[in-house]
Amino acid sequence: MSNDLPCWYRVGVKAVIIKNGTVLLAKEGSNFWDLPGGGLEHDEDISSGLSREASEELNAEITSHSKTPLYVGKSYDPVNKRPVIVLYFTAGLVSEDFTFGESVTEIEYKEISTLKADIFEPYIRPYFQELLEILRQEGRTYADTQN
Repeated sequence: MSNDLPCWYRVGVKAVIIKNGTVLLAKEGSNFWDLPGGGLEHDEDISSGLSREASEELNAEITSHSKTPLYVGKSYDPVNKRPVIVLYFTAGLVSEDFTFGESVTEIEYKEISTLKADIFEPYIRPYFQELLEILRQEGRTYADTQN
């Protein structure tokens, strides 16, 4: 990565949806898994971005999300050739009756205890292992954290 890059980051938001020791993952445009979410639009707040991404990818509605990120990841996206900051928020869904969004090819709850970073996009793997450790410690639903 060059030191001549402009000083800006693409900001993304991801929904960490945990249920009974599993986390909801999706495949979108590649053979790698990821958490539902994507880049914030200009002038879009975090709640709106999480809601829009859940609607686009899962055809689902987010009930609520944590006020602060569970994790913040920083990396460089070699496909889009830009630095990225991704904010990971625990979230809940209105309903489990979700379907694939237009660009999503698979959606699945996967066991947190057996997840490995190598199933995720290569550019997020360096920090994703740390996020997986947090998820293993978390291991409960967002609703449980609100009681």
